[in-house]
Amino acid sequence: MSSDMNNDLQEVQMADPREVGTLARKMGEAYREMMGYYVRHGERTYGEARDKLHQVPEGEELARLENEPAAELSWWELSELAAVDPDKMLARWEEVKQAALQEVQSGHRAASAALMPVQDSPMDRARFLAIRHDLALEWKPRGGIEQTLLDQMAQAWTMQLHWQELAATRSLMQHKKLTEDDARWQLPRVDQVEATEQATLMVDRWNRMFLRQLRALRDMRRYSAQVTINQPAQVNIGEQQVNVAAAQIPTEVASGEQANLSSAAPG
Repeated sequence: MSSDMNNDLQEVQMADPREVGTLARKMGEAYREMMGYYVRHGERTYGEARDKLHQVPEGEELARLENEPAAELSWWELSELAAVDPDKMLARWEEVKQAALQEVQSGHRAASAALMPVQDSPMDRARFLAIRHDLALEWKPRGGIEQTLLDQMAQAWTMQLHWQELAATRSLMQHKKLTEDDARWQLPRVDQVEATEQATLMVDRWNRMFLRQLRALRDMRRYSAQVTINQPAQVNIGEQQVNVAAAQIPTEVASGEQANLSSAAPG
């Protein structure tokens, strides 16, 4: 076994033990689903299906389970690996969690939620990440909550642009000429009007969602702002007096508190 694998297994032993029950339950559910599949579609008896499921993977199949991309692993595949070596299964589970963390932090998880598969070209995804980058560049998120709000703003703006394009397209395509010689325009059908109205309403809905997340981020910054007091002598917070030594000790007071400073040195 390689040194890298040894390190992985050492880290696995320190994994959160509260996950064990959930992992076992999810792999058990996958086992039952595979059992039902073999019986219903594989025309096997329960005994035959059980024997099939209890076959321990080896050779190329085992190598595939050990090297398959973390994002593509299923609960059943993890259970197959657990039948060979529980520690290897846990190591792969840690890889899955690490891949999920990278997906969230890079913005690709938020992008996947905002982009439909038919509109998830490299350019579409790059546009979303560009919006997210510009928002983060301006706001400089200080933690997970603020980054989540920025992700939601990027999603809302992306969806607003999508529906705005649809509204413009539907509006322009409502009218068509009756004949080559007729200068009049055919009146839009009811379903065309409704489709355009729906797109317009969706633009407004996503705009309001964008502004709601923006207000939430603004309020979070406003009410969690900090005041740093350098070289204080006496600080009164509410009814409590705090006398500070002459040494320069920064004191942070939440913006919601009242700080009265006295320039007199402590006696």
